[in-house]
Amino acid sequence: MSNALSLYASGAPNAQATVDIFKGTWCTKLPNGLVSGPADNFHDSRVALAERELGFNGKTVLELGPMEAGHTYGIHAHGAKSIVAIEGNSDCYLKCLIVKEMYDLERAKFLYGDFLPYLEQEDQRFDIIFASGVLYHMAEPLKLLAEIKKHTDKTYIWTGFYDKVIMEPAYGDQFKKRFGEPVTIRYGDFTCEGIPQWYEDMLGLPNYVGGASHGSTWLRKDDIVRFLRYLGFDRVDVFDVDLSYGYAPRFSIVAETKSLV
Repeated sequence: MSNALSLYASGAPNAQATVDIFKGTWCTKLPNGLVSGPADNFHDSRVALAERELGFNGKTVLELGPMEAGHTYGIHAHGAKSIVAIEGNSDCYLKCLIVKEMYDLERAKFLYGDFLPYLEQEDQRFDIIFASGVLYHMAEPLKLLAEIKKHTDKTYIWTGFYDKVIMEPAYGDQFKKRFGEPVTIRYGDFTCEGIPQWYEDMLGLPNYVGGASHGSTWLRKDDIVRFLRYLGFDRVDVFDVDLSYGYAPRFSIVAETKSLV
């Protein structure tokens, strides 16, 4: 039988006690010396890259999958006019609210839910859509990219991509359990190959922050670039291609529509 009294604080309010509501499950290293997680997303080169190439100051920003609000913190610090950040993991959403309160992110609004139906249902446009670490978790990645284009003319994307030559040696015998054979996927008259991927060996982890279903569809790097151009982004620049992590090669993309009709 659980002890309801264990849910109550025993000391005066303090930041570490607040963080310890989710003790042992944080992925992100919180500022000011708090004991939390390892990843320094609060001072992240991806946010710096997006700021340099697109500029957040005075802009309306939609952030897809803020996880624990580390990138939100950076976007806010760069002067974004407003940030709507949509998180589908309930624990991560509550962590975002903790971060918002502790670091006074007053221009950020966090919403709990799946951002793809949000994009499909909403008409609002944003100056910038920031989508770090979400594309390769999508069952329908082409649909997500198409919805991003419908809602903005400027986007920053950081994602893992599929490269069998690099990934198969890293996974070894687990490769065929984690990835299926390529299949043809389509959006409009655009076609490419998507590679099925499954999370079954990860779902039991206490700090799992992957996709919302049992698997996703990975894309090759060149197909992501081709599709963004197909959608009408006339600037598609690739940055920071990183092949060192064999389990998931990754890169950044800045896409922009300049020649507006």
